This record gives sequence, C-alpha cells and structure tokens, in this order.
Amino acid sequence: SRTIIGDSFCGQPISCISMGYGPKKVLIWTQMHGDESTATAAVLDIMHLVTAKLSSSLNANWHSLLTIHIIPMLNPDGAAAGTRENAQGIDINRDALALQTPEGKALNAVVEKIHPDFAFNLHDQKDYFRCGADGKSSTLAFLAPAFDAQKTINPARRSAMALTALMRLHANALLPAGIARYDDEFSARSFGDQITGRGISTILIESGHYPNDQYRQVARTMNVFVLLHALNMLCEESYWTTDEKLKELEITYWQISENQENKLCDLLIKDLG
Repeated sequence: SRTIIGDSFCGQPISCISMGYGPKKVLIWTQMHGDESTATAAVLDIMHLVTAKLSSSLNANWHSLLTIHIIPMLNPDGAAAGTRENAQGIDINRDALALQTPEGKALNAVVEKIHPDFAFNLHDQKDYFRCGADGKSSTLAFLAPAFDAQKTINPARRSAMALTALMRLHANALLPAGIARYDDEFSARSFGDQITGRGISTILIESGHYPNDQYRQVARTMNVFVLLHALNMLCEESYWTTDEKLKELEITYWQISENQENKLCDLLIKDLG
C-alpha cells in the first residue's frame, strides 16, 4: 500500500510504501539529503524484488513476520534542485529536535505512529573516505548511532550493532575490503541518534565510492544485498539474539575498520620546490 505521509516545503507529496503484515515493524528511509540518491534506487530494487512473483529474495513467510515501511524520497525539493538541504535551506537530518521542516515533521510522525522495531537511515558519503588509515575506498559504511554523549549501549543499540555485524559478514564475500564503520560521535539534532534514544534499533548506511564506478552502481547493488540479508535476519531472530551471540556480534561490530574521512584524493602533488 502507498500512503502520503506529508508534503515537502514546496508542496510535493512524500510517500511511504508498506509491504507485509507481520508483527515486527521495519522503517527504511532514504534521500533526506536531496543529492544522495544511491539508496533510493536500491530501495526501489528491493520493492521490485520482494513483490515479484516467484521471488526468493526473502524468507518465504516474510509477509507474515514483517511489516516493511519504505520512504523512498524524504526530500523531493532537494532532489529536484540537487541540494543536500530542503527548499528552506535546512539539513533535514539536523532537524530532529526543532522540527522546522515539513519533511522532518513527516518522518517524526511516522516514527511515532508505527514505532518500528528496526530503522534504516540511508545516505551517500563523499568519495574520499577510506576503510581505516590505509585501506581501500569505503563503498559502504555502517553505524549503530549513539543516543547520548556517553555513547551508552542500550538494548536497542546493541541489537543494531549485532545486525550490522551480520550484514557486514554477509557482504564481506562480495566486498571484502570496502566496508567501514562510521564515526559514532553523538549528534542530538540527528534523527538516527534521536530514534535510537526512543528504544528503536537504528542502522545508518552510507553509500560511497568504488573504483571506476562513477554512478555508484556497486554501492547500489550492495545496499540491496545487505538490506535483504538484514530483513531475512529479522525473520530468523532466534539465530542471533541470544545473549551470548549478541555479545559476540558486538565485538565483531567494533572490529570493522573505521571510516576515515579525507584519506583519499583525486590528485596528490608532493615535494614541490
């Protein structure tokens, strides 16, 4: 089903697509920054795959286990203008407290209404991120956001860390050297941090550069791959939600290489003069 959850500042409708009728609720949103479109294509791919006849992308009983809500484009005005901000010039992802933007209000209302068990916040990052200090380009970066300045790990954040670790392990076969862990510096104004604080397991995914892939089709494909795996893991929670397994996966999460900003460049000139 398709629901209009609000309108952008310029009056464009913002849609939410819902699939399934299961008790576990999942919310996925993308393109809250108008110039970050990689994951929008990926969630459209996912909708196509999971609704296709004879599709085996998900657990055969996913529709009775999960209800999946997808907001494919939260910032249509920014997308039309090719800008990070909305038409007010506001970064929607820094509007979680003030709620000055109609787009931020719409997202907040959906979160309050459905109170998802898991939330996926999808973005693009610049080309110049590296996996660790001397690794390769960061094509995907994951984060289980902190919800306070002390970076406390509550049950919701621990579950997000565990699922992130499973996503990374699954993706490692296809992208062994291109996955990083995003900085978890607390930002009170950011939606991911605030939503985690409400007891909702939240995962940020940043799509980044892959060599000779200007249009980020590798990152798009990897988003589809890891999100479908995450949805399958949510259908099979008994496998990974025991106390012992959660502790093991939390350790695995921290072992993911840090996402290092500005460690790559297009052109490096050394030893001038």
